[in-house]
Amino acid sequence: MSKQKVLLPVIALIIAHILWGINFPIIKLGVATIPVLIFIAVRFFAASLILLPFAIKSWKPLKQKDLLIMILASIMWIAFTAVTLNTGLKYAPSINAGVINLLGPLILAFFSVEFLKERMSFKAILGALVAFAGAAVIIGKPWEISLEGESVMLGNILFFASMLGAVISTLLAKPVMKKMSSYQAAFMFLFPGVLCVIPLALTQIDGWSISDVSKTSFLALIYSIFAITLANLFYMYGLKYKPASSIGIFTYLESVSIFVAAWFILGERPSATFALGAALVFVGIYLAEFHLPRKSKRKATRHKWYGHFIAKFH
Repeated sequence: MSKQKVLLPVIALIIAHILWGINFPIIKLGVATIPVLIFIAVRFFAASLILLPFAIKSWKPLKQKDLLIMILASIMWIAFTAVTLNTGLKYAPSINAGVINLLGPLILAFFSVEFLKERMSFKAILGALVAFAGAAVIIGKPWEISLEGESVMLGNILFFASMLGAVISTLLAKPVMKKMSSYQAAFMFLFPGVLCVIPLALTQIDGWSISDVSKTSFLALIYSIFAITLANLFYMYGLKYKPASSIGIFTYLESVSIFVAAWFILGERPSATFALGAALVFVGIYLAEFHLPRKSKRKATRHKWYGHFIAKFH
């Protein structure tokens, strides 16, 4: 495989997670004056329409089983993951979502090895641990700055459910990815799920008027539409060419993006530890994706207590 084919999926995943990270504080601005389900329905439906012409042009027929899998993955991604995330942001600080999302890459890697029969190299494990440490340094102790009360606990529970939903939807979609284009995959990842949300969104129209929407929330909605369109397209491209077990590490970039976005959008200055944490995140990705050469096909040396672990994941 050429260097370009190896590098492009990595770049795509980096862009996707940066866009998603910026979107966290943007969502908080959007749902301030727009009901959560309406906000979700409008932005994902609009994103689907943007992708539709490109998806039609590159459309490849799928077997009924693969089609059903993608529909289920979309429902999990939009009707469950997005709804729980956006609702959780109404009750808890977005930084709490960053904390809980730290578990996502580890769970995704474990499930990918167990269910997709993928293998993880030692350098990928090392890079994930370094990036995890960086994200943890950035986030620090969110419970010290969070609002107190049961509402925050509810928000945290919703964030955890959202994280699990994202992992499950990725595991479902991965085996089908190579059977279609990235445009088709991105469209199918959004459209079936948003069709499930629209009827629920209609129930929130009663008692709400578009005149209630602030300029800030409107601009947040516009940004979110284009951000998720590009993010999902790049994510599908990266998922198509990278093992599911190796893409979780890029989630840690969201922690960096959340803090940068909060700095510029909300005027919240990151702490002095931000630079250290951000550096560790990028070092972790570098270790996992670029730094160490690919291991030859010769059998891995089995060391005493960790030989079995390396043999399982290499």
